[in-house]
Amino acid sequence: MAEIIITLFQPSMLESWLRCRALAYMRSAFNDEITGEKEAAPDNKSLSLVALINGKVIGIADIILLKDSLKRTKEYNLQPHTPLATLDTMAVHPDYQGQGIAKVCVKF
Repeated sequence: MAEIIITLFQPSMLESWLRCRALAYMRSAFNDEITGEKEAAPDNKSLSLVALINGKVIGIADIILLKDSLKRTKEYNLQPHTPLATLDTMAVHPDYQGQGIAKVCVKF
């Protein structure tokens, strides 16, 4: 297999990103979330990672930082100021599923 590169999403990757998400979601419970848009989130409150092979997006991990994390750290019995986030989008192109791509994105 070619080298997998994990990097930040760039606007020039949009078509490949949309294709990856659509194919990954097509036969899943998330198929109603297939759209022609990538949801916008403030740069300082989100992180959008992609896994690339030969310039093609084969994996997606979009992370959103949660607001009011001080209050929520108490709810979850965590130390104050522990950063909290949610994994908003996790998708792997069907041709690359089962090869650890999602794991690599999350560990990045």
